Amino acid sequence: MLDHILRQAPFYGDIGPPIYMIIGQAMNTQGGFTTFLSDKLNQHFKNMFAGWATFLLSKESTNVLNNDKGGWFSDAALDAMDEHFKLGFENTFKCDPNVPYWGFTSWDHFFNREFLDTVRTVQFPENPNIISAACESKLLKISRGVKETDKFWLKEQPYSLKHMLNSDVEFADQFIGGTVFQGFLEVTGYHRWHAPVSGIIKKIVEVPGTFFVQAPELLGNPGDPYLESLKFVTAITARTLIFIESDNPNVGLMCFIALGMTEISSCEVTVQRDQRVTRGDQLGMFHFGGSSHCLVFRPQTVLEFFDKFDDEGAHIEVRAAIAGVIV
Repeated sequence: MLDHILRQAPFYGDIGPPIYMIIGQAMNTQGGFTTFLSDKLNQHFKNMFAGWATFLLSKESTNVLNNDKGGWFSDAALDAMDEHFKLGFENTFKCDPNVPYWGFTSWDHFFNREFLDTVRTVQFPENPNIISAACESKLLKISRGVKETDKFWLKEQPYSLKHMLNSDVEFADQFIGGTVFQGFLEVTGYHRWHAPVSGIIKKIVEVPGTFFVQAPELLGNPGDPYLESLKFVTAITARTLIFIESDNPNVGLMCFIALGMTEISSCEVTVQRDQRVTRGDQLGMFHFGGSSHCLVFRPQTVLEFFDKFDDEGAHIEVRAAIAGVIV
């Protein structure tokens, strides 16, 4: 089944990421939990996904870019991708419906589609005390006073900063007691990341991590325990950390974390260390499907999240003003 999946692009439909659909039941067992923690096995998964990425970058992967049932230009798919825009796909993203595959050269090119210049522009670009949304996402959780380490088997799944930040010797201690904002990206959404603040890229860290491990407290649960494990996986999954020193001293150092989920763990960074970014500039992108991300702030950064941007499950528009810095 894996060999078959790696030779085709994902279709549109209600079924989740294809490899996760195969492995999900095994993940939900003690044996699966132990097995999928293996560094050696995760390296094999990484190599396998790199091979799949090669296909998804090829012209052959455009075979699902059509208006047939399961095609990404079918009415159902277009409606799903337009859910939070209400402008029509062609009025939201850079494309041309009058040419083959609407101008996309591969599945990955379509998946990482770009906005038209008039869509999701930065709100209040001149105000240095505004924090912008880094991703188009649904709010999962805002936590304050986050501990250095915590116990993963607790039902509440607390964040554990040292693990999230890969025990970074240079920067991790600065965030103890700080704030974490986490959002979940949908497979039908927009998958590029944008700078939440203006400043200098101080460090970029790629963390290998796991691909198919869920919270141990949820093992054996019915439903979709992996999606209920998103706070837990911040500490163990394959991820990328981007530390940014804000121009605003009331923000100071903050960290953007791109979190891979199952086979959707290809994090591509498009900025470099010591590069200056302006709030709203692109930082990078996910490949393959829906993922998660976190914004991490020091305890000295006092934030007030605006109405609707602190309600769990609320839709967060990328580049929107989500919080203000209290000075």
